[in-house]
Amino acid sequence: NRRQKSYCRTSVPTSTAAFTLHIIIIIIIIMLSNCLLLRRSPFTLNACYYRWATTLVLGEGGSNATASAVAAAQQLSADNTIVVVSLEENVPKQMPKGVTKILYSSNNIAHPTAETMAQAIVDQVNTTDGVEFVVGAATKWGSTVIPRVAGMLQVSPITDIIKIEDKLTFWRPIYAGNALVKVQATRNESSPLVLSIRPTAFDGVEMVDDVVVEE
Repeated sequence: NRRQKSYCRTSVPTSTAAFTLHIIIIIIIIMLSNCLLLRRSPFTLNACYYRWATTLVLGEGGSNATASAVAAAQQLSADNTIVVVSLEENVPKQMPKGVTKILYSSNNIAHPTAETMAQAIVDQVNTTDGVEFVVGAATKWGSTVIPRVAGMLQVSPITDIIKIEDKLTFWRPIYAGNALVKVQATRNESSPLVLSIRPTAFDGVEMVDDVVVEE
């Protein structure tokens, strides 16, 4: 009986230690897997902790360009939370399918300028954790806002994208559309990639009436 009781006392800590070891091994495997998915070094501090990232999309009220920009954002990452930033006179009644919410200005700006729109996007980048991309359409409006956003964030934009290969590889026309160039972006962990897409190159997603608006 004494031997049996002694065995019981020693076996409990042993099984607890084994269980703890298994948990540690599982955590290490998950972290290494995330490193491979994120293409980061496992030796970088906090590099392998996965977090849900966000893609900010430039909203253009009354235009199909926003739906095309959302379609491009979904190609960049199907896992990212997609948020549309919009400055409009009226509260949006519809939003592109797949969008989490629309950030809408409560200032009732009837005619927003490129500067105010760019500032609104940069403010969201600075206050939202894990913004990975800022995407806009290469329309007249988007072509004035996106370069300003990039300048304020001190990054180089990639504009007029017609094809997305992966998160860092894009195709865009050059020489007045007579040639195509493959652009390989470099990822700065502290700043998002700022992109504009040609809306005719991406089929816009469906517009839905289930609108989530946050002022």
